Amino acid sequence: MRGIFCFSVLIVFCFELSAQHYSLFSQYVVNGLVVNPAYAGKNEAMDITLLNRRQWAGFRGAPYTTSFSVNTPLNNPSSNVGFIYQNDKLGNFRSHILSGIYAYRINFGDVKLSFGMQGGWKCDVSNMDEPLKRNDQGDVVLENSSRNCNQFFAGTGLYLHSENYFFGISKPWLYQTLLGTKSNPLLVSGGAVLKLKNNHEIKPAFLLRYISNSPLQLDLGLNYYYQSRFGIGFALRTEESFVFLVEYLLNNQFKMGFSYDAGRGPLAGKHAGTTEFMLRYFFGFTQEARNPRAFIF
Repeated sequence: MRGIFCFSVLIVFCFELSAQHYSLFSQYVVNGLVVNPAYAGKNEAMDITLLNRRQWAGFRGAPYTTSFSVNTPLNNPSSNVGFIYQNDKLGNFRSHILSGIYAYRINFGDVKLSFGMQGGWKCDVSNMDEPLKRNDQGDVVLENSSRNCNQFFAGTGLYLHSENYFFGISKPWLYQTLLGTKSNPLLVSGGAVLKLKNNHEIKPAFLLRYISNSPLQLDLGLNYYYQSRFGIGFALRTEESFVFLVEYLLNNQFKMGFSYDAGRGPLAGKHAGTTEFMLRYFFGFTQEARNPRAFIF
């Protein structure tokens, strides 16, 4: 089974990644920059987010992603910028992604609408020096010592939000130099915070993911919050997994998050699930400028 998996990865890569692996995150609501460039500056303070995702634990060669992002408003309250570095590992292949982001925000009273753009560089690297279990020792594909692939990409998005809800639509990979506009995901997300009595709140949210010639994928989630600081919830990802999430705001600046994806489908018994850890720090927070409830999004 391991040999088949590694061989499949090689085939995908050698055909110019025509069915590319796009990173999928479970904590997309509070880490919105990775799915929509228009999210930049949303919290009206500089924030730094570090995320680590290990997919299909126990499955050799399974995807592994580390993401580091920064976003902040500028002196002009309508202008916001961001930066993302992402490192993906899949089998013996790695991808390094650098992305710069700009978002312009328009205020309509309590409602804000942002237009975002991003552009950057993606480098795919194969490393045949790492050990692979081969089905055929003389396989021509595996005889190549390495293969590097560089490309540039650009994306865009819209993000509408208030203190109590948000809605976004984006194509983070609208264009790539090797693929043009082919096979790039369209992401639609939304959510709301429903305030209950005695500092209790619930948050329904969704993420719709569409790629041409692929099944439509939908995340449906519901989280519960107490005092806008501690949250616990679950989500259903169609045809793939059940997701369990925990969030905790240590203070007005530091937040932690954890999610566990329990697999469904034919691979469910082959691995131990997917874990995702998130650390987030806000700079320049002032109680007058921000309502802690906004940290829920």
